[in-house]
Amino acid sequence: MMRVSAPLICGYRDNSFDSLKLELKTESHGDTPRPARPWIGIYAATAVMMVIALGVLAWQAKISRREAGPKDIIRPAQVPRERLELLAHFEAPAYVGPEGSPEFQSAIQRYKQRDYKGAIAGLRRVLAKDSSNLEAHFYLGISLLLTGGQQPGASELRSVISAGNSRYLEPARFYLAKTLLAFDDIDAARKQLQAVEAMHRDLEKQAQSLLQQTKP
Repeated sequence: MMRVSAPLICGYRDNSFDSLKLELKTESHGDTPRPARPWIGIYAATAVMMVIALGVLAWQAKISRREAGPKDIIRPAQVPRERLELLAHFEAPAYVGPEGSPEFQSAIQRYKQRDYKGAIAGLRRVLAKDSSNLEAHFYLGISLLLTGGQQPGASELRSVISAGNSRYLEPARFYLAKTLLAFDDIDAARKQLQAVEAMHRDLEKQAQSLLQQTKP
């Protein structure tokens, strides 16, 4: 029988073992690159976009608060609506003027009888002939206000006010202030009342009372 020396056998085993390790290493750590993982990039891009979006939202909120400022703060009404309606109410002022034309006296007679629609028609006829008649403008304004014509009534009172100093300037301002209270225009009403107060005439005390009740 042929014998093989021990060193030869050992050398063969060593070479085989080294070859096996090399094959395993090549299989596990070969030169072929591993396939890419696209979901990692997608998650990273999504995270970056979310951070940017949150930053933009925070910046917009800061700018909005800065632009809003105190002017946009909603403040409660200074005077309740029901209270304003009571303050705006008035009775027809009495006519104490001098005698006028027969047509004017006829219209004023309707006014005294609280026939305000009849007075309106008569006073308009008077003004059609004489548009500068301040008495007719004043009592026409009052008659319109008492029949629900707030806008045209206020316009007639403003005509009296724009004419300047007259015996009807003070009452025109006072009843215009009443009308403005009915419109919820407290600031404008107070300006008219302050003007009445400064005149120191018959309606001064009533103007002061309304100013006190509409104080901010």
